[in-house]
Amino acid sequence: MSKRTVRRGVFETNSSSTHSITICTGDDYSKWQDDEMLLQGYPTKLITMEEVKELYKNDKYRDEATTFEEWLESQYEDSELQTYEKYTDNYEYEQFKETFTTPSGDNIVAFGYYGADY
Repeated sequence: MSKRTVRRGVFETNSSSTHSITICTGDDYSKWQDDEMLLQGYPTKLITMEEVKELYKNDKYRDEATTFEEWLESQYEDSELQTYEKYTDNYEYEQFKETFTTPSGDNIVAFGYYGADY
């Protein structure tokens, strides 16, 4: 008889699939659509432009001569940071977006993507 390991609170998929989910307020989602926020790759969350500037200042791997605009473009290219337009233009995976209102009246948006990674 083989031993079975149960890990509670863990979401697992097979290695050939990709899944992403981000949950935020409706206001933050609108700010992302208006380029007032960016989607950070890991941990996946929406961050303000002030937070993006802090990441730039604290990036110990960037060359001192790199401007903020150059650094930001490199983050876009590596998908470390994403605008709404760049995220939604990714046709490699299926995307979803669900909106709902909590019992306390908060507007919430859950969005992400899924699909095969081959």
